Amino acid sequence: PNGSPKPVAADDSTLPHITAMCCCNVVGDKMPLFIVLPNLKNLPSDLKVFAERGHAYFSSSNSGWQTRDTFLWFVICFINYISLFRMKIKKSLKKAPAALIVDGHKSRECPIALKLLKDNNIQLFVLPAHTSHVTQLFDVGVGSSMKSYFTDVFKKKMKDFNPQINNLGQLRYYCVYSAICAWDAKANVHTCL
Repeated sequence: PNGSPKPVAADDSTLPHITAMCCCNVVGDKMPLFIVLPNLKNLPSDLKVFAERGHAYFSSSNSGWQTRDTFLWFVICFINYISLFRMKIKKSLKKAPAALIVDGHKSRECPIALKLLKDNNIQLFVLPAHTSHVTQLFDVGVGSSMKSYFTDVFKKKMKDFNPQINNLGQLRYYCVYSAICAWDAKANVHTCL
């Protein structure tokens, strides 16, 4: 700020990274969030309610970032979502190819996931690196309003957080809860239009 030659950087944080894959179509129908959490062998009990109610799918990687393995699990969930969606549309469209538009992250280089998509008549369209914030419908139309809503909900939840009493599990719960609320509120027909 104020003409400083150095960019502003966030303070180092001990908070783990969490990734959320968000997938909706142009008519506002959406898949539950696909959330990648760091270093988990089992889903924590405080997050099970979200999985049981179908609000989110959960996966884990060492870092909490998307990997080829977690992308494969996402593709399996996406194929399930598309299969159910195709059952709701008119017969003449059921066999039409679907398109999955993704950014150019290296996790997309998963041969098994690519084969599964092809076998299920889903075309993968990878946007060029560093362009999704401008070119992708999701980032331009849904993502920005979702991020703002997430921030508002998360700030409200954080008023109840006491780092001396609460732990990182509670913080993780607030983050997932806020993401699901934002996804439900902003990925809809109105926003997509």
